[in-house]
Amino acid sequence: HAVTGTVSVNRNWLLFKPTANLKHNTIYQATALAGLVSQSGQKLLDNYSWSFTTGDNSSSKFPRVIQKEPRDNASGVARNTIPTLTFDGPLF
Repeated sequence: HAVTGTVSVNRNWLLFKPTANLKHNTIYQATALAGLVSQSGQKLLDNYSWSFTTGDNSSSKFPRVIQKEPRDNASGVARNTIPTLTFDGPLF
């Protein structure tokens, strides 16, 4: 499914913000195209693709945590790390 939106960069993240919410229970494929250039001038040599399936967020339950960074009991974490939680549904 083609999705329109905007791309931005925040530190080491390439972010895509869809113009509208993604559809429920739908498989999507995302691709970062070869030739993407880093701040240091290095290029992504090959396309990088992955797929995911959206859920049915119609539940009244609070979304569950599906990823956290840094991981539990991580050591050697960089001092400039931005701790993040990723949920399986929207928070607002």
